Amino acid sequence: MRFKYESPSILRKAAIGFSAPHRWRSGMRPWVFDNLSGIRFQLSQDEETVIRKLAASMGKRPPGPSLDTAFDYVAGAIARKRLGYPFDWCRISTWTSDDGDSGLVTAEPNGPEPIA
Repeated sequence: MRFKYESPSILRKAAIGFSAPHRWRSGMRPWVFDNLSGIRFQLSQDEETVIRKLAASMGKRPPGPSLDTAFDYVAGAIARKRLGYPFDWCRISTWTSDDGDSGLVTAEPNGPEPIA
């Protein structure tokens, strides 16, 4: 898995509340860590909503490598959106809870395509 979802721990919540008591709620969002580049980025509200929809869809399926691939695809789309390539994110962000299972299947890449 390239990306790892991280939620704030109790100590992290306490540190944020102590260092910025008036803004502590804005610092309570989970983040995603990129194992390849070592970058950690905090999720915005709409990104967190899509991750929660994906988690709900993933909960209905048996564990397997395809679920890790689907999470990596969504987290990669978030990272690409922040770099100025919002195309995948625009498609993913329009998913509804009913589309979660079908979107999960279509979001899973089939691997690299052969070069002709």
